[in-house]
Amino acid sequence: MKGHGKELKEPGITGNGIPRRNQARAAAVVVVAAFMLWMGFSWLGGELGLPVRYAFLVDFAALAAFFWSFVVLVRVWRKSRLGGI
Repeated sequence: MKGHGKELKEPGITGNGIPRRNQARAAAVVVVAAFMLWMGFSWLGGELGLPVRYAFLVDFAALAAFFWSFVVLVRVWRKSRLGGI
């Protein structure tokens, strides 16, 4: 919709045009996948006797995924509080 030279956003749409529900769902999938892969690689590394540096690599990758999900979920939460769902 257009009004007074400014484009009005539809409810439930973020600044990049992706619905908040889809962003929240993607963040949830990333959290679950990161957790499952993290636990799986930790177990597999222990079973195979891989060096500890690989465990740290997987730990940091999981932390990056959790941080990204946290940022996305906070942005979705803030947008929903400001503009409704």
